[in-house]
Amino acid sequence: MIRLRLGATYLSHVKANAKLTLTALKTTFGTPGRVGALVEMRSMFQHRMKPNSNPVHEANNLIQCAARLSTTGFALADGLIAMAILMALPSDWETTVSTLCSTLNDASFTVATITSHINREYMRRQATRGRSTISLQDRISE
Repeated sequence: MIRLRLGATYLSHVKANAKLTLTALKTTFGTPGRVGALVEMRSMFQHRMKPNSNPVHEANNLIQCAARLSTTGFALADGLIAMAILMALPSDWETTVSTLCSTLNDASFTVATITSHINREYMRRQATRGRSTISLQDRISE
């Protein structure tokens, strides 16, 4: 996978396995540092979900962004990541956002709890539109 993502001029850094390759790339190019962290932070807090997209998938993108931030030395608290997810929801989710912010206590205000609530609300909305809430994976196994 690493070989596929690297440009032809960087293939000389590919080693026998992924761990050696990553070590060689880090030695040569370093880590993204503050600039990389700033790019990730900007994309995380300026991200807006599309109204008809699956918000759980979009939330996973933000979670991955937070994980990349952590690798640059800027780890975000779970509650802050949860807030970023709520901020990114479309405007028609304002009632859900307000409800979650006002009803969850500090211990419950986590990424897992927020995404669980968002998933249930998304499935409810899909069902009211007459769309299936059964995942593709469940359909294949039937």
